[in-house]
Amino acid sequence: MLFFPTLADWYSLKRIDFLSSGFLWTKNELAENRIRINTIYDDLIAQNSGNPKLYFMKEKLIRNCEENSCKDKLEQLQNLLKSNEDGDYKVIIMADIMDELLAKKKAREALEIAAQAKSMYPKSPYLENIKTREEQTINPLLTIKYESQTQSNLPIHLVAQHKNVTEFSLNIYEVKEDFTSLMQYVQNPYSNTFAKVKKIW
Repeated sequence: MLFFPTLADWYSLKRIDFLSSGFLWTKNELAENRIRINTIYDDLIAQNSGNPKLYFMKEKLIRNCEENSCKDKLEQLQNLLKSNEDGDYKVIIMADIMDELLAKKKAREALEIAAQAKSMYPKSPYLENIKTREEQTINPLLTIKYESQTQSNLPIHLVAQHKNVTEFSLNIYEVKEDFTSLMQYVQNPYSNTFAKVKKIW
């Protein structure tokens, strides 16, 4: 699970952080530093194998994509996954692939990647990353947005955003008196004050 097995590897990553700092370097200097950063990554990739090598390969890919706003990040991650280097860090790469697929609204393909990760590396400690994304993809989600201020005798505008939800019901009540219990409920909706609110359905 250690991605920089030597102190030299750790120091190289600190050098990369230093060379990429937007506070220390001008825009032109940062452009020149990118060449040096890529060289450092190339050295780290050449000197390592297994999980550390995969880690440095992915870090280089992510950093270059962030700086160049690459449009083929998903393809690059998929190519990295197909590399001959072996290690269960590929589960982390699969999690990143899932993120990219989910951002493109390709939930079915993302779930296929999750199944692949679980079958290829069933004992990997990184599987929790996959399971979390899988649960977020499968579990139902409903968000209701509404106007915080309403006026009497005018419609209330509601927006329901959903995922994996086929139907829902919404009860709207009218409160005409005893606003004290209503205010207590508004301040703490998780308490048992809702039953005390005098309301009309």
